[in-house]
Amino acid sequence: MSPEHQCWLPGTPEAAGIARPRVTTVLGPSHPLLFEAQLIVSELVTNAYRHTRSGLPDGRIGLTVAPLVCGCVVEVADDGPRPVTPTVPRLRTPGGVETEGRGLLLIESTARAWGTIDHADGGHSVWALLVFDSAPLDETAARDEASPAHRSPGPQQPGAALPSTGAHPGRQETDDLEALDGFSADVPGGWSP
Repeated sequence: MSPEHQCWLPGTPEAAGIARPRVTTVLGPSHPLLFEAQLIVSELVTNAYRHTRSGLPDGRIGLTVAPLVCGCVVEVADDGPRPVTPTVPRLRTPGGVETEGRGLLLIESTARAWGTIDHADGGHSVWALLVFDSAPLDETAARDEASPAHRSPGPQQPGAALPSTGAHPGRQETDDLEALDGFSADVPGGWSP
């Protein structure tokens, strides 16, 4: 299994195209969840560029890809909301003729669990957990694999949203997290039992 990968992407329209090959590099071209991970990362990176300060000049987008024994976690961090956008990503129910607004619905239907984390610097992250359908969730192995002791430090900058470990009081969780039986999803960098 490849190690966790964390990097910063430019806050440009090309960021999603840069992110997809990085997901492939970390997970490997034959990973059973590669397509889903690339799809979710593309959606989250595009949202960060289009709807947050990450899409402004000098903006950056953080990417974390972490293989787990039960699947993988992806996380995208941004520089925080633009003045006219919501402070946290939210699910919408777009009408039949709208051409956008379905990204988080897609993530909701693809990921086992997903959530947002507010960071002290004003930025936030959106993470998604993808698990293998054909394999039972081995809680002990997943817990060991995802523990902070097995994670490497990622890109750093003053006030950076990545990497983060430990509890995040501002996080929001979906009810689907209960399906993980004993896991708490603080952030991909800090999965804990």
